[in-house]
This record gives sequence, structure tokens and C-alpha cells, in this order.
Amino acid sequence: MPPPQGSDKLEEYARYLRIEKGSDDWYKFFDLARISAGRIPDELLKDESIVASLPILFRTLRGQKISEKKLEKLVEVIKKS
Repeated sequence: MPPPQGSDKLEEYARYLRIEKGSDDWYKFFDLARISAGRIPDELLKDESIVASLPILFRTLRGQKISEKKLEKLVEVIKKS
């Protein structure tokens, strides 16, 4: 059974599981729920620089070559978030 996608329900589950809000486990819990539905976590979509870098990330994950300059830009965006 897929996990719920609503933040309220996920927060409720996290409380029952005693996952501390804002912890690494909290974010992992939400990320896994979103990923299982084929979605990018909402807080990442709110950051324009991350959204602009997603195509580079996707190409890299597919094994396509990207320029070193674009790769450095992606690393900087990830470090800032």
C-alpha cells in the first residue's frame, strides 16, 4: 500500500512513529513518501535554483555527460540547500 501524500497525514504518522520534527529521519520519512509516488519533495520545488538544476541532475543520473561548469553549478546549489 503506498504511503499517503498529504503533509498532515504524513506528520501524523511521523508523530506516531516518534520521529522528531526537523530531524534527518523526519526529512527521510517525507522524502521516501514523496519518492514512492514519483514526486519531488515540495520544499525542493520551492527553491528556484534547485528546480533550475534538476535537468542537469537527471541527465547525470542517466549517465549522460555534462560540462564541468554545469556540474560545479549543481554542486554549489546542493551545498546551499
